[in-house]
Amino acid sequence: MRKAAKYQPDLAEELTATMVLRGMSDDTANEAFADDVAPLEPASLANMASTAGSRYERLLGAVAEGVVVHDATGAVVEFNPAALRILALSAEELTGVRPIDPCWSCVRSDGSPFPGGEHPAAVVLATKQRQYGVVMGVNRPDGDLAWIRINAEPLFDEKTGAFDGVIVSFADITKIKQAEVALNEREMLYRRMFKNTTAVNLLIDPQDGRIVDASDAAVAFYDFPDNDLIGRSILDLNVKGGTPVRKNIDAVLENGTASFTVRHRLGNGGIRDILIHSCLLELQERKLIHSTNFDITERKAFEQQLTDANQKLAEERRRLNEIIWGTNAGTWEWNVQTGETRFNERWAEIIGYSLAEIAPTSIETWTAYCHPDDLGASNERLQRVFDRQDDYYECECRMRHKDGHWVWVLDRGMVVQWDEDGKPLRMSGTHTDVTPSKTIETEIRRLAQTDQLTGLSNRHHFNTMLSQILRMNQRSKKKIVLLLLDLDRFKKVNDTFGHPVGDKLLVRVADILKANCRDADVVARLGGDEFAVVLPLIDDVTKAAIPAKRIIDEISKPHMIDGIEVHVGVSIGISTCRNRESNSEIIYRDADKALYRAKNCGRNRYCYYAEGEVVECGALAPELCGRFNAKPCK
Repeated sequence: MRKAAKYQPDLAEELTATMVLRGMSDDTANEAFADDVAPLEPASLANMASTAGSRYERLLGAVAEGVVVHDATGAVVEFNPAALRILALSAEELTGVRPIDPCWSCVRSDGSPFPGGEHPAAVVLATKQRQYGVVMGVNRPDGDLAWIRINAEPLFDEKTGAFDGVIVSFADITKIKQAEVALNEREMLYRRMFKNTTAVNLLIDPQDGRIVDASDAAVAFYDFPDNDLIGRSILDLNVKGGTPVRKNIDAVLENGTASFTVRHRLGNGGIRDILIHSCLLELQERKLIHSTNFDITERKAFEQQLTDANQKLAEERRRLNEIIWGTNAGTWEWNVQTGETRFNERWAEIIGYSLAEIAPTSIETWTAYCHPDDLGASNERLQRVFDRQDDYYECECRMRHKDGHWVWVLDRGMVVQWDEDGKPLRMSGTHTDVTPSKTIETEIRRLAQTDQLTGLSNRHHFNTMLSQILRMNQRSKKKIVLLLLDLDRFKKVNDTFGHPVGDKLLVRVADILKANCRDADVVARLGGDEFAVVLPLIDDVTKAAIPAKRIIDEISKPHMIDGIEVHVGVSIGISTCRNRESNSEIIYRDADKALYRAKNCGRNRYCYYAEGEVVECGALAPELCGRFNAKPCK
């Protein structure tokens, strides 16, 4: 203990001070001292005094609390090392300082100045009454603020009882105070965040469910009259009553956190679906539940709409699948960018396979089974869709069946997804087996284009083919020859032997024509006993006389029909396209004129068309008239 020169406590004072530091009152300490020293001799008292003084010094030097002794005037006359360390003062700076000295520069807990007259030592000096537990902040010379808790005790002379000074002890509570300040700051920050956030926040007492605090957003959301939300029970807000709420509170108390969905009734009578996230916290040594409430009414309504939509979608998907199976159609989905495809079982069944047999599938599966002649048309129509020239894709294609034959499918589809650059991503469609209808269609077309008696092309098909061949020959710069035939004396056969014989004769003539013509030639029965042969891609028109002669020779031979020998002849008119402006009507008219000339010149011969008013065969060159190969004209 550092002492000022003018203050030398005697044995009684030291022992009394020691007892006071141990928690005894002055009276108790004095009585104890009197009891201890009264029976002792002077030598023993001197020895005891020396021992007590030494212990007193060691005690004050060892304690962590600061100890300062003021004399009766208030001046500091004694202190221990802890006091110097806590106050950051030297012995010279502390010695003689009084409580009211402005150098202390003390503050209260709230930061306001602590007047010197209210210093515990100053109060004891003035009132002679002890002071306990006073907290103040001391601005130290080094600039730091030290927080101390002070006890001040008056000292009295044991002989006279006169007031002799003040002994002050104080503990450094700076760290405790800093922790308390930090805690208060965090609590203040939490409360600011709690109150001012846009979230609906509630503080709930778990004991009775009362709302002890609410954010401004919560007050506005629940919309009670006069903002009367705080103080209400959370149990009253729940539409289903208190039992579910109690279970939720117990879950928070047990686990520390919990999330749940409830329905709350607002102050305006409205009912809202609420998602609550709750946690247990402690504020000012009180356990509370902090809940953040989210209005999910619209979200739940949307989720319900989504659920309903998914149910409807599932129903539509089921109905679509039933329709697809009902229509016996195969389906395909194609990722245009990657080539990945998905087929249903029916797609594979159309070509005689199971889906497992053709796995793995890709766009190459389609190209592998599609007829090579149909791929080009299919790709062209797909490209039109990709170029957005057509809204959908449709093409009839042949596909190779497992058994080796070809089946016809109607392939339809649409692009269902495009990328940002306008390129197709995904395409979906169907395959329908149209082989039966295609067969019927082919038969109908054949019947529409075929003479029913002879099986040759009819007049309609002849006209169509003649026009097409003319256009083709004009592009290839080739010539076309038309042979127009009419049977001689056929009416006599009908009149003599009847129409059944005549019909069989017409069939025999059709066979002769087909046997003496090329595959590329078109042979037709135009009606009655009139026939026509179109010879395309002819370089030398005079070469048409070769098949004409053979036909005349074969038809002129006797024909045995139903045991009856029948004789007929045939007259042939031959024409060709005279220039690039020739059309089917002109070439047919020319051949008809040539036929008329052949009949006029004696029948059973051929005759080429010649321009001008040529009537007699003799006016034509021999190679243009078959008179040298025919019977004499009658």
